[in-house]
Amino acid sequence: MNKPKQLKRLSLKALISINLFLFLYCVIEGVQVTTVIDQSKQWMHEVHAWNGIPYVDNITYVGRGVLIATLELKTIGRVVVIDSKGGVTTLLDKLNRPDGLLVDREFSRRGLSLGRYLYVTQEVSDGSVIRYDLKTKQQVELFKMNNPEGIDRLANGSLVVSEDILHGNVYWIDSSNNKHILIANLNRPEGLCVAVDGSIYVAETGRNRVIKWSNGKLESVVTGLKEPDQVECHVDGSVWITEDATPGRLLRLYQNKLYLIADSLSKPQGIAFAPFGVVFIAEQGKHRIVKFRFTGR
Repeated sequence: MNKPKQLKRLSLKALISINLFLFLYCVIEGVQVTTVIDQSKQWMHEVHAWNGIPYVDNITYVGRGVLIATLELKTIGRVVVIDSKGGVTTLLDKLNRPDGLLVDREFSRRGLSLGRYLYVTQEVSDGSVIRYDLKTKQQVELFKMNNPEGIDRLANGSLVVSEDILHGNVYWIDSSNNKHILIANLNRPEGLCVAVDGSIYVAETGRNRVIKWSNGKLESVVTGLKEPDQVECHVDGSVWITEDATPGRLLRLYQNKLYLIADSLSKPQGIAFAPFGVVFIAEQGKHRIVKFRFTGR
């Protein structure tokens, strides 16, 4: 297999430049990473929401205590808004296993705020990625995919989407909504996130590890996991991981050290960060959302 061409490094605001006519195939370097899991005692948790959110999957924080979540139900799946008191309002319905979730962000004079579009992946064999306009309330199917799951955005604005299948790929999507292979032949790539330095982290469930793609190179960063499901990149450089198991763990990878935040969750899925050291976790096995807060002690 030919070595992939590296993406041109520009700046934090434009880290990745992609030739629209080039498929990039990346070689796994075979790095085996041994990490020591440290039990963190600096987090307290409480149940945040539990009514009206069956099979809650991915979540995102949009400000003032409000979350948006996907409910991964077949043919009757929904996207809901969860207010600061746990109240639930349906935003989209009649979806087919909605899973991955991405909300555009915009910068304003008041700081980071909610953008215009919401993207949802429908994780079925004839699945699709849909875009919902938060202003006009219009829903559009952008393109078809085979079991699309993880979704995020590169610094240049392109979407990246994973397909949760054996020999699955991670694709980048051009401005005409055409799919191009970015990372090929993974074993059930599920959640993914784009870090501030442009690196892409992927939960490769079939190999029980998290991998990192950067400048055309692919390496293992955490191995020996149990059904890793979602990864979320924090602005501080840490990567958070959930295991889709019962009991499932919530883990934080920071500066090559793995911290155990919780180890008794039931099929934890999506991760969302909020201000003041708050992290929300979708605990699908108990149909609820749990809020973790950093105590610093």
